[in-house]
Amino acid sequence: MGSVPLDESVSGLFLTDENIGLSILVNSTHSEQRQLFSFAHEYSHLLFDRAKRANISRVENREETIEARANSFAATFLMPEGGIREFLSGVGKGSDVPTLQEVYDEGVAPCAHNGVEPRR
Repeated sequence: MGSVPLDESVSGLFLTDENIGLSILVNSTHSEQRQLFSFAHEYSHLLFDRAKRANISRVENREETIEARANSFAATFLMPEGGIREFLSGVGKGSDVPTLQEVYDEGVAPCAHNGVEPRR
């Protein structure tokens, strides 16, 4: 695992090689938060797409099934529902608070899924 400067459109890549093994690289020019998401995204490819020798995650291919799955995995891995509910309960937030779910997608602003615009 590591980070290296890549083309702006490339968020990360996963490689498998008989001599080197499994490798994940993310774009070091992206923000720290974006890199963290990219590591989790590429980890999904490591778990589920080992049969491929390489996979490059680009903005242009985000709608492909394996990319959508990796984005979903990364979001769930970084923000598991149970942990979020436990945290909110611990700070006195309960079911009386409207639920807002933001979905992260490269190159697209977060969008609300209950009709409420996300806070900026």
